[in-house]
Amino acid sequence: MSDLRRRWQLPDSVDELLPNEARQAETTRRTVLNLFKTWGYQQVMPPLAEFLESLLTGTGHNMELKTFKLTDNMSGRQMGVRSDMTPQIARIASHQLRSKAPTRLCYVSEVLKTSASNIFVSRNPIQVGAELFGHSGIESDIEVLTLAVDTLLSVGFEQKGLVLDLAHIGVVEAVISACDLTKEQQDDMYDMYTRKAIPELDLYLKENVSDAQKAAWLRSMVDLHGDLSVLDTAMDTLKGTGAEAHIQYVKDLVANVQTQFPEMNWHIDLAELRGHKYHTGMVFSLFDSASSTEILKGGRYDNIGTAFDNACPATGFSFDMKALIRFMPAEQALERILVRNSQANGAKCAVAELRKEGKIIVDGLGMSDEALTELDVTAELIEENGNWVVKAR
Repeated sequence: MSDLRRRWQLPDSVDELLPNEARQAETTRRTVLNLFKTWGYQQVMPPLAEFLESLLTGTGHNMELKTFKLTDNMSGRQMGVRSDMTPQIARIASHQLRSKAPTRLCYVSEVLKTSASNIFVSRNPIQVGAELFGHSGIESDIEVLTLAVDTLLSVGFEQKGLVLDLAHIGVVEAVISACDLTKEQQDDMYDMYTRKAIPELDLYLKENVSDAQKAAWLRSMVDLHGDLSVLDTAMDTLKGTGAEAHIQYVKDLVANVQTQFPEMNWHIDLAELRGHKYHTGMVFSLFDSASSTEILKGGRYDNIGTAFDNACPATGFSFDMKALIRFMPAEQALERILVRNSQANGAKCAVAELRKEGKIIVDGLGMSDEALTELDVTAELIEENGNWVVKAR
């Protein structure tokens, strides 16, 4: 590769938004933040980098691997560039605000990761999220689920085009606890459930779990996925494990949210364990049904404030703005009006008035007709009988 090419080439999985995408991202940002505001969520703007021990609180080893690290010349302490904003929001809620009432915070900003989960994922996503701290009841989970769906509807998605995938970490934890497994066996089960390694699971249970009932409970987890009928099946299949209360919790969530979004599609996966060392209750994702692509994810994470000496329940969601706009309905093209000579008598006033109305006016700056074709204008401001009028091109 030539030195000249190296100068402008971006690192792998680091991307940028060009004018049309940037315009759509900014429009979406404003829409989403205005929606969050109507729900009582207040925007915060954490720093891009902070001390590492604070930045990685409650996130686990995987997040540490994805965090760029540097040394602060002023303190000599190690710092990190945020790869996820949720710990920062938890720090603000737990340490800076410390409200006894539920705290609702939202944010929009770029993060940076050392690696991407696949070649289609950006390492510098624009993370958007809403977090609710200080309430442990089902009401706050209902609020977060409802707001998550409302967020996608507000930017042009339709109920019938969305799939809400829902689970509860407590279901698997209860089943594993009821089976009296060793710590090593528990880790093995979590690993196989996460990878959906069914043949490996079958062999493992045959060799390691002699109790037929416990083996049946453990094996049934990988089959408990599908439509809402899975919840009734799970209630019967897992009777006696202690998972019943968590299953009922999910049923109650569904019953409430479904009345608000009757056309939305549902999927249940009770062995979903993504982030199980971080999440403590319900976990969910919203998918675009046409592409089966995850758009938004969230859940409950009650332990994150412990390190800030203010343990409090928390629930919320986030998504990548860059990924979101790829699945949004295309924006209507904006009218761009050309003015060839903005300094002509009367033109300056006409341009100023149009801009006050929010119109886009592009000054031709005396360019040739050939050059003007690249300005992507749809109309032109011209003089007719002493008046300046807009004419379609």
